[in-house]
Amino acid sequence: MNKPHEVNRVEIELAHWQSKEARFEKYFQGKLADNRALLTAKLQHYEGIIAKYKSSKSLEEVFAVRLVLHERKKIVKQLFPNFYARILRKLIHVLFVGKIREARYNREQQQNRENVIKTIMKTGFKDAVPKVNEQMRNGLSKFEVPVNYYLNENERVIHRLFFSKNQNEQYEFDGYRMTMYNELNPDGFKEHFFKADGSNVFNLKESFNLLSGRAVEKDGKWLQLDLCDRNGEDNYRVKEFHSDFAFDLEKTILSLPLEQLRDESSKTKLFQSLREGNLAEVTFSKNKSETRYIACSPQFRSVNIYNENLHKISLAEAVNKKYSRTVRQNEKPVIKLEEKESRNKVKKIIR
Repeated sequence: MNKPHEVNRVEIELAHWQSKEARFEKYFQGKLADNRALLTAKLQHYEGIIAKYKSSKSLEEVFAVRLVLHERKKIVKQLFPNFYARILRKLIHVLFVGKIREARYNREQQQNRENVIKTIMKTGFKDAVPKVNEQMRNGLSKFEVPVNYYLNENERVIHRLFFSKNQNEQYEFDGYRMTMYNELNPDGFKEHFFKADGSNVFNLKESFNLLSGRAVEKDGKWLQLDLCDRNGEDNYRVKEFHSDFAFDLEKTILSLPLEQLRDESSKTKLFQSLREGNLAEVTFSKNKSETRYIACSPQFRSVNIYNENLHKISLAEAVNKKYSRTVRQNEKPVIKLEEKESRNKVKKIIR
């Protein structure tokens, strides 16, 4: 397989300038090569390129910067034909203008790095912060950071966080690929890429719930992964259910005889938990001694109900104590995934 061509950002910025210059030439007779206003703007543009990319790790970009430096000298000679005027300008640039421009650039870079860190902290990747900071200080045009942890002795979750620089030399968090892997069933892993749209990205809890097959509400719509259907990018197809789909979470939950609905605070927490895609623990009023769990099913405009072993049951079964005792005697115990995560989240590693 051929190595993909590395994007030369200096070349892109030069192309943008050439395009701008060509557009203006259409409105004026003759060439603008000797136009002083245009030369001054061109010089400022070139000096901005030099300030941004002079420390690039890319050999192609370093070579391009050298060419820009050479062109800058030619423009300076055109604008300042007097030798002493050029010396004075260079002195002023070195002592003042260059330092001011570099300080402003450094502030922008620092603010950019802080914004990236805030985004990944918000997403839930606190342990990745040292590695991400280190890679950004290295100035790489793109990089990835792995974050792996075990749910228990057999199940583990693998995350690969992707970062890249845009055309303005600003780092962006592109998103992360999450893989849920069971060593007892190596062929049964689940994997999906969660794209970051600015600071809007699924957090760890939401992505875990989505990859577990549950629905999550985001930006006014319900989203759920179709774990039986993948697209051309090897991601699961995303099913979307908008507000006009007629799934009313509050109306559906309020129709259930739940103890959590008696208290306003508990009711609010329950709604929020379900919107995040969690498997929420509830107590039915007619069967307070039994543990039950519910999860949203917007596709069928309902909620799914599970017993303490996470076996799906009906509403009638959920409130029937006699049925509960019968099922408990015949079912094998199953550990809830969230309990695994909180109880056995060990060997957390950043490699």
